[in-house]
Amino acid sequence: SAGIGINLLYMGFIYKGSPLPFQQTFSYYLPVRYLESPIYASYKLRINKKIIPYFQIGLIGRYPIHSGVNRLKSSKYGEYYLVKNYGNLAVFFNNYERLDLLLGSGIKYSFKKSCLDFNVNCFPFHINKNTLKEINSMDDLPPTESYAHADEIISLDIKRRIRIELCYKYYISFKAF
Repeated sequence: SAGIGINLLYMGFIYKGSPLPFQQTFSYYLPVRYLESPIYASYKLRINKKIIPYFQIGLIGRYPIHSGVNRLKSSKYGEYYLVKNYGNLAVFFNNYERLDLLLGSGIKYSFKKSCLDFNVNCFPFHINKNTLKEINSMDDLPPTESYAHADEIISLDIKRRIRIELCYKYYISFKAF
């Protein structure tokens, strides 16, 4: 079978850093939210009508939504978050965050028009886009970019290797023609 869905993904990161001119460590909280749209195909193993194990493969597209932290875009270096706390922290993601390949399996318990679904998915491939590799020192930062005035600039490499989900799904059926 094949399917499409809409999910809300929420991740929270805590970065502990020591921005200049401070000599102590501060915590920066970075909440990240995405609206996800997975497109997948699954192969179902029929044990009985209620309990259905399956394997799936698919693509997940993500669109970032507002999470209380400024998300800005540099024309040369791409999108980043600017977290303001004791100092300013600019956070770039080192891998492409808007598209992922999904491989997984799960088991669902079916009701008449819905199901309770438990699945484990892995994201085996990542497209790296280290946009800051050209920057070697603070002198290389263009002064017109707002992240150039941050106290710290970090690049995160998110390894979304495994995701475990427990969800309730309601099926909508319609006729196209």
